[in-house]
Amino acid sequence: DRYFFIGIAEKMQESFNKLADFTKKKRLKLPLVNISTKDMQVGEINNEFIEKFKKYNNLDYKIYNYCLEKFYKLFISLGFLKIIVQLALSLDSNVPGIE
Repeated sequence: DRYFFIGIAEKMQESFNKLADFTKKKRLKLPLVNISTKDMQVGEINNEFIEKFKKYNNLDYKIYNYCLEKFYKLFISLGFLKIIVQLALSLDSNVPGIE
């Protein structure tokens, strides 16, 4: 909680926009570099592997979900509920901390 802003890597442009707004700086358009496409390996990952991976990386998931919660709460506190819903849908996951 000692950081004044948390950005999310998969939402880099939105994170930078919010940081610029928050610090009253000019928004920057970030270049898209090193973009890769999903390959067939994603379909080969079974639920057992995913569960083992999540268990092994439990602390990382806790930190990530905490950061997502802080990120979304910042948007909500600034009156951007519609953006929150759009971000949550694009992340393909539940939004932690929002009921």
